[in-house]
Amino acid sequence: MSGGAQPPAIASYAGRAPLASWVRVVATRIAIDLARQRRGDQDGDDLLEQVAAQTVDPERAALKLQHVPDVNAALAAAVRALPERDRELLRLHFRERQTLEVIAQRFGVTKSTVSRWIDRVGEGLLDAVRAHLMEVCRLGGTEADSLIGTVRSELHLSMSGLFGP
Repeated sequence: MSGGAQPPAIASYAGRAPLASWVRVVATRIAIDLARQRRGDQDGDDLLEQVAAQTVDPERAALKLQHVPDVNAALAAAVRALPERDRELLRLHFRERQTLEVIAQRFGVTKSTVSRWIDRVGEGLLDAVRAHLMEVCRLGGTEADSLIGTVRSELHLSMSGLFGP
């Protein structure tokens, strides 16, 4: 035991999340404690909030690592099930990175219509992924929503990869 009173911090690691996530949390707590000591501040709530906003939740990280392949598979299946026009729309937007104006000209509609189409198709894809996670992976609605929220920023990258070169 370190100092005789407290067991080492690693003794609290239960193995429910990747060790790297646990180490990140411990390092963050140490940084907060050191900053409080330097400032003579025992409250430190503002610092804690800043650090917490940048800290990955170990449980969310574990959920993400476990189910990213499921999310990718569900997304690919949902894209395959789309009508041809919707797939073409997403290919132009995500893979070819065409502007809304160019896509609008191609479909003979306005930019705002294209924007609404992309939003509608995107929401439909998220609904399909959520349903897959709940049915196939047996996640609850809250867990599925949390996972989707965690990977949502990465879905744009996944989308561009679904449409081939």
